Amino acid sequence: MKLFKIRCDNKYRVPLLDNREENNRYLVGKEWHSLREGWHPLPFSFYADPKDIKKGWNKQPDICIYHEGLFIRVDLISVIFPEKPVELELLPILIDGEHWMLLNCLKTTKDYDPEQSKFYRSGENQQIYMIKHLVLYDSSVEPIGLFTLEDSNRAGIFVTESFVERINKLGLKGVEFNEIGVLEPRQCDKGRTSD
Repeated sequence: MKLFKIRCDNKYRVPLLDNREENNRYLVGKEWHSLREGWHPLPFSFYADPKDIKKGWNKQPDICIYHEGLFIRVDLISVIFPEKPVELELLPILIDGEHWMLLNCLKTTKDYDPEQSKFYRSGENQQIYMIKHLVLYDSSVEPIGLFTLEDSNRAGIFVTESFVERINKLGLKGVEFNEIGVLEPRQCDKGRTSD
């Protein structure tokens, strides 16, 4: 099964955090731990580069990804995530005064093939900051559809082929998917269901 990195479709506007210096502190630890306790809806505004507007690339997305993470219209949550996995924390936000959700992906894994995968690492802890190719063994990512790598800087959200198919089937606009690797569950994992 294929794995993908989710990225912004430049033909659509992106959300920028209002009062970034003041509000960014509420996002510290995102993708690392729960932010639900003490959370209040942060204000964002949609933005499009003036050069892109001239090209007609100024549409509002249904789902989008930018610096702070994956943004989803409230009315699409139950369609995209009918099972409501606990590893995906949905935090209410406002974009131009409209209710949206910001995804905090708490599903993480380190069960990959270090020999077949190709990463760039840096820093004292040798965190992964860029991935050229990923061979993942962890079949528990499949029912959730999204995950981060445990020993990465958690800047990238990765998705399964079934998640991509779901987004495409729904006709949702605002994101693109770049193939980044494969999910090859270990033989002992095949047929096992997630806890």
